[in-house]
Amino acid sequence: MFTVRAEGTPPLTYQWYWNGILVPGATGATFATPPAVSSDNQSVLSVSVSNAFGTVLSRPATLAVAGSPRSPQLGDLRFKEVDAIPLGLQGYMYTNLLAGSTATSRDLLGWPLELSGSQGSVPMNATWSFEVLRLPAGAPSRTTIYQSDSLQNFQSCLGSRSGSDTVIRSMDIQAGPACFAWELAQAPSNWRYSFGSQALLPQDFPAAAIQEGAKSRVITAVSWQEGKVIFISYGWQGDPSTQYEASTIYASADSVESSAVLLAKEGYIITAFGGNSANGFILVGTRVKGDSLPRPFQVWDPQGSATLDRGYSCVGHIFLAGATTSLPSRDLWFMER
Repeated sequence: MFTVRAEGTPPLTYQWYWNGILVPGATGATFATPPAVSSDNQSVLSVSVSNAFGTVLSRPATLAVAGSPRSPQLGDLRFKEVDAIPLGLQGYMYTNLLAGSTATSRDLLGWPLELSGSQGSVPMNATWSFEVLRLPAGAPSRTTIYQSDSLQNFQSCLGSRSGSDTVIRSMDIQAGPACFAWELAQAPSNWRYSFGSQALLPQDFPAAAIQEGAKSRVITAVSWQEGKVIFISYGWQGDPSTQYEASTIYASADSVESSAVLLAKEGYIITAFGGNSANGFILVGTRVKGDSLPRPFQVWDPQGSATLDRGYSCVGHIFLAGATTSLPSRDLWFMER
């Protein structure tokens, strides 16, 4: 709990900030943080105090979480905004991406592509669903791009999207209609990311993921391509030496939900999620080396009874049709903070 003491002509009003980002509803002299987790270590809190004569900003205070390894840094696009922006579900917009089209949203936060649980539903109309949300006040600006194209153009499009300020954060390849789609985040031009991509046999992918983490690289997108696992990974100039541990899971439509929960319990952030019910789903979890504390995680079904707590970021989105699983149809959002 943090408290500020201020003197001045009343009435005094307060507004708290977490890592420079306004915290909605935190408008008292005392601010009780949500339950702290390892990744909250070294977060910076401040508060502005205002009256009729002006506004002053407090000195920053640092939150220390005992025994915490260093968490992913604020603004690291490789981690899908987990711990970076205090998100809610207000002000979001849902739409579809047609095959062969591109959608660009400036100053809006994009969430991962919605994967279909069935190989049949996406090829029928060759569309992908996606959502964007308004950025909270004070959040760093973003450009989010969703793109779909013919599979024959995949390599050329990949080359054009390998710039140092762009991170591909979700991807889907569909062999039926021979097309693909991905979601990208474009950062300010002074943020430098180093791009890499490989296509490997399924049995070789887990070891490659471990090697990427040891080299301070994070796998951000994954899919199937002609029986191989194709993945995209990035290093970041703001994080040149952190060693990461990566865990990969191949899951069926029935086990993908429990697999996502397991990764979070072991301290992993889900940084890449792809596949389909026919070939199986691929989940990649990434954590700072040694950080095995469980991460707050929610599986949210907007059609169900569960509510979505504020502050969670979407790390995976899938629609599982009942005909492809032993369970009823579910629209699942994997939410992590």
